[in-house]
Amino acid sequence: MTDVIRTLLIMSITGSILALLLFAIKPLARDRLPKSAQYYLWLVVLFTLLVPISMIVVLPDNSPLPAAPVQSVVEQIVVPAAPVIPVPQAQTPAVGATPATGPTQPASLAETILNQAVSAGMIAVLVYALGVLGLLLYYLINYKSYTRLHCRRNRTANAEE
Repeated sequence: MTDVIRTLLIMSITGSILALLLFAIKPLARDRLPKSAQYYLWLVVLFTLLVPISMIVVLPDNSPLPAAPVQSVVEQIVVPAAPVIPVPQAQTPAVGATPATGPTQPASLAETILNQAVSAGMIAVLVYALGVLGLLLYYLINYKSYTRLHCRRNRTANAEE
């Protein structure tokens, strides 16, 4: 999962660098380069945003600090409230008999959250996907409103025109 995020990050950074470079040279190249050449330069930027091949940006493979599992961190933080004193049992149960247990305590909120925890990579992918879907919806709504406005104000041409 982290490879997917890493690849998307590299593609985004590379495409952004190329786009900023084209924006920077646009005032200089506006009159000197033909429009078709400017078009093909933007196709290169689009290619770098869509295809996961990059020679410009290289991210390190390993993180410098290994992340500790959440359970070990929680175990270090949690301090028992009172010492546990073992109570001797009066008699041992017969062979094959199931020992009687008292009422079970519900799991604490922290244990429940830890049991249902989702990895950080999965959360990042979900946030990224929701952002992409939100932007797609935004642009689709704007496009539909523009086409409705254009169709409403469009007039048919006269014979003279």
